[in-house]
Amino acid sequence: MNPPRPLHWLHPVRCAGSGSQPEPMRPVRRRDGGFSIVEVLIASMILSIMVAAVVGFIQKSNEIRIGGDHRRTARAIIDTRFEQRYRSRMFNALPDAGSIDTEVTIDSRTGTNPLRGTMYTRIDSTAVTCTDNMEVPVKKVTISVNWSDYGEEPCSVSVSRWLVP
Repeated sequence: MNPPRPLHWLHPVRCAGSGSQPEPMRPVRRRDGGFSIVEVLIASMILSIMVAAVVGFIQKSNEIRIGGDHRRTARAIIDTRFEQRYRSRMFNALPDAGSIDTEVTIDSRTGTNPLRGTMYTRIDSTAVTCTDNMEVPVKKVTISVNWSDYGEEPCSVSVSRWLVP
């Protein structure tokens, strides 16, 4: 029975492939020992710059998405107001001029401090001359919703519609 062969990773000498004579291990070079501290610092600096860029991109895209949500909500508020107040009313029942201010909620998902804005409704009366020199009375209804996104610059959405008799 042959004696067991030593495992090559535990043995101080490397065994040759043929198994005849063990050959001594080559000396360990400095480059074989791993990364230098300078290489690690440079790699970590590059990685931290990349992470900061990705986090900034995610934050800005989230702000843009929320701003778009607020503009869509403001437009929905304006369209609802047009439908409720001015679509079904008779032309002559509308005032000739004036403005109304109303507070509206733009974003209620913020909990105890919902984002609020102001809705302005303005009605102007005028006459438009048609091609056959006949004047037709028209009323221009403009509804605007204004708000400020939590410390950002003021935002506004306005819609104007012309109503005819």
